[in-house]
Amino acid sequence: MAGQSDPTADLARANAARVHDWLLGGSFNTPIDRVVAAQIESIWPSLRQILRASRAFLGLAVEHMLERGVRQFVELGAGLPMSGHVHHLVRDQDEATVVYVDKDPVVAAHGDSALRGIPGTAYIQADIAAPQEVLAHEATRRLIDFERPVGVLMIEILHLLPDQARPGSLVNSYRECLCAGSGIALSHVTSEWAPQIELLNTVHGDLLGRATPRDRPDLIPWISGLSLVEPGLASLSDWPLPHGEDHGQTEPLRNTLAAIGYTP
Repeated sequence: MAGQSDPTADLARANAARVHDWLLGGSFNTPIDRVVAAQIESIWPSLRQILRASRAFLGLAVEHMLERGVRQFVELGAGLPMSGHVHHLVRDQDEATVVYVDKDPVVAAHGDSALRGIPGTAYIQADIAAPQEVLAHEATRRLIDFERPVGVLMIEILHLLPDQARPGSLVNSYRECLCAGSGIALSHVTSEWAPQIELLNTVHGDLLGRATPRDRPDLIPWISGLSLVEPGLASLSDWPLPHGEDHGQTEPLRNTLAAIGYTP
């Protein structure tokens, strides 16, 4: 991808996406990434479990949207492509298209390289907080037909947007471009994790991005008007995550909210 950084460059410094990759069991990470990940886990021991359950929820959301006839997907804040990403989940659908979005140039460059030769996919470098930049991107316009249902996936990303970015308005900006029958899936950490998040923001906020926990009253307006899938806006522990995966104790998952909804 022209103008983007080489994903193998500057491996002497930790990268947030590679740290995330290691916590999810991926292989695109370095010793310094793993050192930082260990520091993070010492602050928030259940974070790995939450992240893995969130990826399982993404898979559940994609499966549900496929059953509803959705064949186009946009994943915001996608991170490094790895096993279980959306294009793997939809590979049996010949007409499916997937656009991944991340503002990190290292992530976008690696994603672009990893997806090369896979039809119907693209990885773009763009800031999800600038919806028009995402929606007007050449790859989005080429692969996504907004006159047909689209699935927009916002998993474990909205809490990285500060209140000043007006994340609820951003969700609405993406909703406004969707036709009837389109799907939205999101997840968000709650204030029950505020002590861990505050410490992470202090220690690694510059690397990871500063998180803002929010609770049910904050999130309900974001999904108002959508036809929500049961159990609605609910804890990850209340969702029927895919069988055969060990998500550990359910208690830590109670403090992350998730929802799947469809536009009327």
